[in-house]
Amino acid sequence: MRPNGFENISKEQEAKKLGASEFYATKGAKELKIKAPIDNLIVTTSSQPDWPLYLQNMSPNGVISPLSVDSNDLKIPYMPLLVNGLRIQGGIVSSRQVHRDMLDFAAFHNIKPVKMTFPLTLEGVEESLKTLEDGKMRYRGVLVA
Repeated sequence: MRPNGFENISKEQEAKKLGASEFYATKGAKELKIKAPIDNLIVTTSSQPDWPLYLQNMSPNGVISPLSVDSNDLKIPYMPLLVNGLRIQGGIVSSRQVHRDMLDFAAFHNIKPVKMTFPLTLEGVEESLKTLEDGKMRYRGVLVA
């Protein structure tokens, strides 16, 4: 299985560099023109996506995994869940075995973390927070001593 990117156009090259076989910009989209239905939708945004846009493209018995936190209630159209047998599966912390499996997978495939580093100084902390507030932090920000 290869990852597919569903983010903004400025991230297309980055997504493909990370192994995405396809890329779909969804910001402002009224429909997704995708090659195949979505079996597993991993939601990593800090706000809820445009659910109807994705639900109409889900495979029967597909799984939606929200991995990020939105302080609002989960609001999703009910009928597509019932008709298509979709499942919403949440969880924040995985078991130790799942973590071991993920680390083994990453080591086997030589997957390295993508991170932005900042010096562990007042200026570095301020720069990292500004980068985060501006929405320009990519994947992980690390303060380095």
